[in-house]
Amino acid sequence: MQHRRLVGRKRTKRAAIALGRSILIIAYYVLLLQEPYESLGVDYFEGRNREAQERRLFRQAQALGFTITRDQPVA
Repeated sequence: MQHRRLVGRKRTKRAAIALGRSILIIAYYVLLLQEPYESLGVDYFEGRNREAQERRLFRQAQALGFTITRDQPVA
């Protein structure tokens, strides 16, 4: 999942290297702390900055002259 997310911003080889680096860091801390690995979940990166992304897109739409109606106010 992380590789697919990174390929959009980086080239394929760089994304593979970044993924390998992430795996090495995880392995290092698993060995250092001697605790089992706990995954953050498949949708961790998608939901992590959802509110910030909504605010940014809302401001961009307003700057372009669009009027947006929401059920919940944007902070």
